[in-house]
Amino acid sequence: MARSYKTEAVVLRSFRLGEADRVLHLYTRALGRVGAVAKGVRKTKSRFGARLEPFSHVELVLHQGSGELHTVTGASLVEPHRPTREDRYRLSVGLVGAEAMLRLFVEQEENERAFEAVTRFLAAADAIPAGLRGRPALDPLALGFQLKLLWLSGYLPHLDACVECGEAGELVGYLPSAGGAVCAACAPSETVALSPEGFRGVRALLLSPLADAHALVRRRHDQVPWEEAEFGEILARIMLPHGEGRSVLRGPALSVGERATNSLALLFYELATNAAKYGSLSVTQGAIEIEWDADEKDVRLQWREAGGPITKPPERQGYGAKLVNGAVQQLGGKVEYDWRPEGLIARLRLSIASLTQ
Repeated sequence: MARSYKTEAVVLRSFRLGEADRVLHLYTRALGRVGAVAKGVRKTKSRFGARLEPFSHVELVLHQGSGELHTVTGASLVEPHRPTREDRYRLSVGLVGAEAMLRLFVEQEENERAFEAVTRFLAAADAIPAGLRGRPALDPLALGFQLKLLWLSGYLPHLDACVECGEAGELVGYLPSAGGAVCAACAPSETVALSPEGFRGVRALLLSPLADAHALVRRRHDQVPWEEAEFGEILARIMLPHGEGRSVLRGPALSVGERATNSLALLFYELATNAAKYGSLSVTQGAIEIEWDADEKDVRLQWREAGGPITKPPERQGYGAKLVNGAVQQLGGKVEYDWRPEGLIARLRLSIASLTQ
């Protein structure tokens, strides 16, 4: 059945069709990956030709007929991302990110988190210093974005122990076919060698906001790396992008082992993302209170949201909830949800032994 709809979209790629048209590869907020044709867009008198350049963040009116390609019937600019197109290095970094989106998100399926990720990536690409030289494929922003896309696609790299034998000893590289790190005894010829510093860099890129990717390689000596941060500092870093003063953290200082840092950051990243989409962080007046205490066996933590919309239990377990449950299990704990109308309360119990690994 034919229909028209409006959605935000990012133009990932375009190519010529006939004498005046273009086919666009779009990533949309409403439907995910969409192919569309922009008729007459290459004519000089086109109403919206300049608005559909690669990397443009636009609001489109699309007509969905019986064919595979939708038709662009209206377009307005949200953000042109012109700096990314007009500098050779930025352009190359942008193309790396666009190619990653095209390879990992091939279905017409809504994924708002992926859409937000690509818009933040392009905003960060605009801010890369002009005139840089080097290999764009190894740029911190390009690498960080690809790692986050793997995370969103359900392929979070396993970096805490050897993905083949499970040993937590010295890891020597990353095995793409297995999706994780390997030790010397399990490393085949196709292993990508990584030093301990390389593994620390991968973890930092995975856990840090995209806008901080370039700052990671210029970190001052007085800044504490992720793998040396204590429990409260990890929570503070996760919550900071959601606005200063919107979260209150109370609890004793706790050491966190290098292996546990990934799982802990993943756990609270997912809780914060859910709050930003559906809970107290989705409105300006909302806030979160996080309190914890500990004994020799466990850490007990309460996550309390307030000031947001009325909450209710989800009808089905989403991907984010599965990630939370998996992270909690890796930390030897459990989580309980109390879906109160005034805001979600999550109660977690985490094993001290698992946290210090």
